[in-house]
Amino acid sequence: MLHLFFGGGFALRTADQKAYAAFHGGEYVRAAEGFADPMWRGVAYFKAGDFKQAAKVFSGIRTAEGHYNHGNALMMLGKYDGAIGSYDNAISMGAGEDAKVNRAIAEARKKALDFDGGNMTDGKIGSDGITFEQGNNDPSEDAGEEVVEGGGRGR
Repeated sequence: MLHLFFGGGFALRTADQKAYAAFHGGEYVRAAEGFADPMWRGVAYFKAGDFKQAAKVFSGIRTAEGHYNHGNALMMLGKYDGAIGSYDNAISMGAGEDAKVNRAIAEARKKALDFDGGNMTDGKIGSDGITFEQGNNDPSEDAGEEVVEGGGRGR
């Protein structure tokens, strides 16, 4: 009878164990919804790219790791002031060098958004304006050419 419950491919698994299996299978949202452990739930939401939910979960974890992860989620949302505060809390609770490095990154991103005229990026830094085009990159062609209507080349 014991073999029936503990062997032969049949296993009694907790919700966290099922969620852990989903997490390792790349099913992060399903895992997040199944985890009872808040740290794992937050990490799963973060891996799923749901930074708002991750930040919400991590905000309730009052440990160095919780504050650190909260800072990471806020940084991904472009909320640099909040991220800096969370990293400060993590550092004051003994978080390692990663918290200091991420705090410096948040500070740099915040400063990059502070300019005359205000922040028009909703807290997120956009493209640097450099684009790469696919197509024929034959170096023998003149780099100043452009395609004009009708498919011809112009100057």
